[in-house]
Amino acid sequence: MAQIANAEKWQQAAKAFLARTRKELWGKAGPDIQVQLYHMGFSVNESLDALLGWNPHPMKRAADKWGLTGEPLILPPGIVVPWVENTEIRRLSLYVCEGGRQGEICVVPGSDRTPRITGSDKPAVVVVAGDLAGLRVQLAIAGGADLVILPCTGENAALDDAVWMRVRQADTCLVYGDETLCRNLEAATGRVVDKGREPIFTQDGGEGNWISGLNAWLSENSSI
Repeated sequence: MAQIANAEKWQQAAKAFLARTRKELWGKAGPDIQVQLYHMGFSVNESLDALLGWNPHPMKRAADKWGLTGEPLILPPGIVVPWVENTEIRRLSLYVCEGGRQGEICVVPGSDRTPRITGSDKPAVVVVAGDLAGLRVQLAIAGGADLVILPCTGENAALDDAVWMRVRQADTCLVYGDETLCRNLEAATGRVVDKGREPIFTQDGGEGNWISGLNAWLSENSSI
């Protein structure tokens, strides 16, 4: 696995990649992806505010070009989702939205894989796997619950201490992710979590029928 050798060089490469992919999304080649984002629940302004980009082709770069050591950097085509904090990029991930890999999440090597936790005092918390899905849920809950965004799904996704501590502190928790994520979170916290039954994004690249379920859950559990 690639490791960061030069954090400043990684930032430079990450910012250049994000700038280029944003131009792709809002340039001549981007309208189809703009439409897809709309069908996934994002308005134009929301996509702009989130600094989303589009990587149209597979990309392979030498690790040292990104300030990394190890194997070459290989990135698939997909929607680019940045986590930016104080002008620095903490994480870049790609949501694959075409072909047999539809829905896969690729976290760019060198990114911070720490779960992103917004808020710490709401009685309700929502856990979601993937930065793009997390962004969509963040817009939907509108402050009605705290949010934990995991960089990806998988067997270790919920084992971060900050995640299970936040879930344990909450009165109730709703999880959007696979069964492995739910089981591991329940095992780590010793509590039963509510499971989002409908996918946030469908296999054909649209938005799932999950909003009504989320709103019903928020009406029962939100402090607002």
